Amino acid sequence: GVFRALRKVFESFYNDNAFLERLRHRVDESQVGMAVLVNHTFVDASELANGVATLRVNGPSNAFATIVSQPGAFSVTNPEDAGLPEVVEAYIFSAGSTFVTQRQSSDRLPLGSSVLEMPNEYTFLSSLLVEVAEDFGQFHGETSFDIEFEWKKVVGEGLEIKQVRRIPGVTAGETQPVLIDEPSIGLCTFQGEYADILANYRLKTRWQTTFASGPVGDSSLYSDASHTYVLGSEVRQLTGAPASWPQATHATYQPDTPGVLGFRHSWQVGEGAARRTMKLSTEVPTAIGPNNLPIVFPSDLGLLLDAEYSSAVPYRDFDGVVRTRSEEQVRLVVCPDGEPLTAKHLLQERSAAQEGLSVDIGFYWPPVPTGAVAGYTAPLNRWAGTTISGIGAEAVELTGYFSQTYRPEHHNFSEGFVFDPHLEEGIDAAILAAWDAADIQALVLPPGFDEGAAPFLVLTRSGELRER
Repeated sequence: GVFRALRKVFESFYNDNAFLERLRHRVDESQVGMAVLVNHTFVDASELANGVATLRVNGPSNAFATIVSQPGAFSVTNPEDAGLPEVVEAYIFSAGSTFVTQRQSSDRLPLGSSVLEMPNEYTFLSSLLVEVAEDFGQFHGETSFDIEFEWKKVVGEGLEIKQVRRIPGVTAGETQPVLIDEPSIGLCTFQGEYADILANYRLKTRWQTTFASGPVGDSSLYSDASHTYVLGSEVRQLTGAPASWPQATHATYQPDTPGVLGFRHSWQVGEGAARRTMKLSTEVPTAIGPNNLPIVFPSDLGLLLDAEYSSAVPYRDFDGVVRTRSEEQVRLVVCPDGEPLTAKHLLQERSAAQEGLSVDIGFYWPPVPTGAVAGYTAPLNRWAGTTISGIGAEAVELTGYFSQTYRPEHHNFSEGFVFDPHLEEGIDAAILAAWDAADIQALVLPPGFDEGAAPFLVLTRSGELRER
């Protein structure tokens, strides 16, 4: 039994939470080790209270204690039901005075109660902590340090200090970031103020990723990067890890932004004139938040998806001139439609008609950001649906992610759309036949269409962009 207990305590030093806590404080893993303190057993029935305390000693003049407690033997460090402990703060001054205040009550006690007698027992416990700290400082020759205690109040014995240990300070400068996966996170093409409407359409994609949790190194960040994507008039799927994809390569690079690490996967899809070389660039910040924590989640990553085309593809420039290019890039973000629709989401409705063709569009913007916001441009959150009449005898009803594409202009002063029924799941074959007979792969509504300043465009079955 004793040997089992020793092993259990020893291995707790290496669990995930312990590792992340050291990482959070940038403690150098190569400079740490584990020791086990063995003392006599405290029987649960004899415990009146227990807890942990931290003491910050700021020279010989004063100290600050945080005392976290629970009544009886209820665990503070490993609560079985995530119960809230009591938190008391104590300021201890060299003149012998102590100021005590309760910051949080234990949910094991009636409101207004305290684990120990307030303030006398907290003052006495604080004096015990300071007494240990004085010997600790003398032994190490230090006057400023942080130490941590475990303590108990036991029947017939009173308050006892069970153990003391140093709280290590920052020992490492630059720390390798650690990526923590978020289960089943979905990534989508960002349909906001980035790229252009045709790039968003051609590089429309939806990912279901599993990131490799752990220190970020030279290896792939992805255990699984299965995704669906658009190729021609089809929605296709690629599964598994990037290393298993056709013509796969992986490399690191240094982004222009300081404090960021870059990782790039490359692969190929399609054949002949439809062949594309795809590149997924993942930019990992080395520090996050006000404390420069080296712990990173998928939502902290910068994700860019590039395509190099074997045959140039058309686009419309700022002057409305149709040109071609061989490369495009879009951003990937956490899919916004993964969160529930709320009353704060903003429903948008657009209608337009040109030369016997009418389009009615419904979509949502996300809730308006709070706080100081300058130059905000709302991206697409999700679709409500689109109805297109005037191509063939039957109106087209679109509801899918791939069949509808959006791109706002600056401050949402204007916007563009692409609608492709060939990418709508379960659509009537007669509708597609009518569009194919008219040589229309997709209908393009460029910025300015709603004011009559720009004509409706069509993307033909052969990939040309022209006025309808």
